[in-house]
Parts: sequence; structure tokens; C-alpha cells
Amino acid sequence: MASGKRGIRDEVAGAEFGDSRLTRRLLKVVEVLAEAPEKSFPRLFEDSSELEAVYRFLGNEKVTPEKILAPHIRATTERCGTNRVIVAHDTTTVSFRAEGKRQGLGSHHRGSQHFHIHASLAVSHQPRTARGASGDALHL
Repeated sequence: MASGKRGIRDEVAGAEFGDSRLTRRLLKVVEVLAEAPEKSFPRLFEDSSELEAVYRFLGNEKVTPEKILAPHIRATTERCGTNRVIVAHDTTTVSFRAEGKRQGLGSHHRGSQHFHIHASLAVSHQPRTARGASGDALHL
């Protein structure tokens, strides 16, 4: 599984936009995002020319969410292998009371702070065989 800045790069490195410059830009963007995912683009890319390059990248008709995610989906599928896999999804809102501001979260409805989490967990079941006390095979 991908971990850290290098892992994030590896997850999207195979994105195919038909232009190697776009792939290089994607790698740059995900590297910077991995350093501070809670920050907005203007705070991540304080240099105006870098920020403009990110916006041009995202506005390019060759760049789509599907193309950005395709290599990540392929890598995830490879990690799952040929096993039957069930993917459980959940979207949750994590909320905090208005008092006690948390760094990195803006204020929302009635001064509270919150963020959304969408998590997916891929689970496979590979049957295992064990022997019971009587010596009979037990399928776990």
C-alpha cells in the first residue's frame, strides 16, 4: 500500500493524459498536497505562477478525475489480487463544538467546525482449513 509522499506519487504516476508535462504536473501537485492536505491551493502554492499552473492543469480538458484516479484504481485492483473482495464504504461528518478552535479547520454552520471523511475498506475472504478436536476439517 502507498505510504508517504513517495507512495502517493506512485499511486498516480501512471496517469495517461497524452502529454508528459501534464503527468509531471500531477506528480508535483500530489507531492505538495501530501505535505499539507488540509491547506487550500493558494496556501500550498504561494508563488502565483505555480498556483496558476495548478489551475491550468485542473482546467485542461485532457485532465479528468477518471484519468487521475485510473492508476490508483489499477494499483488497488492489483493489491486485491484474484480474491473475491467486498468494499465497504462510509461517509461520515466529524463535527466539533464552536468553542475550542482547531487549527486547519474553518468555521461552518453556527460557528462549529467539521470535516467529511469518505472511507473505503476492501476485505477479502480466503477460506482456511483447521482441524477441530475430533480431527474433522473446519472451514473458517
